[in-house]
Amino acid sequence: MLINIADVWEDAETDHKTYVDKVISHYLETNAGKYKHLSGHAFGMFLTTNSTEFALGKPPALQKIIVVAAAALKGLSDADQAAFLADAKLVFDYGAFCAKNLSPWSAYKLCAKARYSICPYCQQSFSFTVQKPKGGAFRPTLDHYYPKGKYPYLALSLHNLVPSCYSCNSSLKTTKDFYKKKHLHPFFDAEEIGFTWDIDSYLRQRAVGKSDFGLTLQFDKRSASARNSADTFLLNERFVGHHGMLEVFVQTIQHWKENPILNPKVSNKGFRFHFSEQHALGFDKENYKNEMLGKIKLDLYNSLIEWNKTGKP
Repeated sequence: MLINIADVWEDAETDHKTYVDKVISHYLETNAGKYKHLSGHAFGMFLTTNSTEFALGKPPALQKIIVVAAAALKGLSDADQAAFLADAKLVFDYGAFCAKNLSPWSAYKLCAKARYSICPYCQQSFSFTVQKPKGGAFRPTLDHYYPKGKYPYLALSLHNLVPSCYSCNSSLKTTKDFYKKKHLHPFFDAEEIGFTWDIDSYLRQRAVGKSDFGLTLQFDKRSASARNSADTFLLNERFVGHHGMLEVFVQTIQHWKENPILNPKVSNKGFRFHFSEQHALGFDKENYKNEMLGKIKLDLYNSLIEWNKTGKP
């Protein structure tokens, strides 16, 4: 991942908890000591024990649920294991949640409440939602960070649903198990991956009429999660096509900082509105999480500002 979006679902938490808790309560109904709607007793016990965490449990809580489920499955026969997983899919029915209908709560309603509209894994694609009352709708894909095929009991867990683009979710991640092979979690981990560039080398090349703008992916090589994220989502390879646009962006930063006419810190005369840095750059560094390629632009911006402070020509 490039950006942390831990608060992406804050506006949806109440509705989602109501939905999931209602589903769980239905399947916990008993008759003569048996669960009325489940094929096996084991999953009913598992559901009861962890019922408070399924809807809004944060990533550490979901990891604990995986451990508990693994322990429960280990002590079951093959037939009972199959029943356990079948019950999990029955209860946490992701297909029903994704249906295009006018139900009070669904994947479409959830995605419409997302606070961000850019894929957190790459920041190359939008992830917003449009739904017409009488048909016609689209929304971002929801990546199950812990794959629902292997952990079906987390299929509706809010902090297991990452709004993401099709390329990252369906083409690159597919069914990779991020529980077994650690990756950065957009809802939990810090933004460990950044971008850097050699400003001095770039300016030397420009001085002789050449352009040698290039980005270097930067992260702590000791971090397996960062390395795996960079590899899985091809972060080093996929931004090559943006070099031309990003070069124009850094040139604009420098012209803005040096221009006595445009920069309001130098001269405000004649302007009918405050022509800010955001206007000049077409980039709001305070809102970089909702900007296309925002993390890269922020890193480029910060590196150039720091370079300017050194007083280099």
